[in-house]
Amino acid sequence: MGKYFGTDGVRGRANEGLTLEMSIKIGQYLGWYYGKEKHAKILIGKDTRLSGDMFELGLAAGATSMGAQVYLLGVCPTPAISYLVRKERFDCGIMVSASHNPYYDNGIKCFNHNGEKMEEDLLLEIEAYMDGNCTINLATGDHIGEYFNWEDGLEIYMSWLKEIVPVDLEGYHIAVDLANGSATSTVVETLDSLGATVEAINNSPNGININTKCGSTHPE
Repeated sequence: MGKYFGTDGVRGRANEGLTLEMSIKIGQYLGWYYGKEKHAKILIGKDTRLSGDMFELGLAAGATSMGAQVYLLGVCPTPAISYLVRKERFDCGIMVSASHNPYYDNGIKCFNHNGEKMEEDLLLEIEAYMDGNCTINLATGDHIGEYFNWEDGLEIYMSWLKEIVPVDLEGYHIAVDLANGSATSTVVETLDSLGATVEAINNSPNGININTKCGSTHPE
């Protein structure tokens, strides 16, 4: 493990252990690293935490300042990033999430082009840039990148889920606890399309109620 990147990315309290400046630096280095010969193509997703917008846009700003083409998937489960990076041939993917932690925490997890955890050597390079131990040149003129709200991304992911679980759930009544988190974007629609009657609880995220007395840490 490095100085900032642990076993599951960078994590910390928003604007304390994990800052906007850090997200910009991470976005910049990835945009530069994958954009040496072409515009890098980077996918970014997030969960429902209040600070998610800030870090999502910080990463996007950093990456586009280095010439990257950034696709914002919005609220999505982490596996959606892993799958879509590989299927749609992104150079890398980034998920803004702190899993089961409280809303005031957040994290940044990076995936390589295969949708797998990013290589340790590259993460150490990012850390060196974050600490000011190396410099890179910003894009200028028409080399500056841009970002897009990728509205079709979740549909592609949900279609894949239905393909790998080709079952008819007609007649099944399924209860799901969505923890007011990232699964609120996909679970009910996917199960409903397979024929199930879905009873969802904790399905109204407001930025601060993710994992609050619900989800995997509160099975009661």
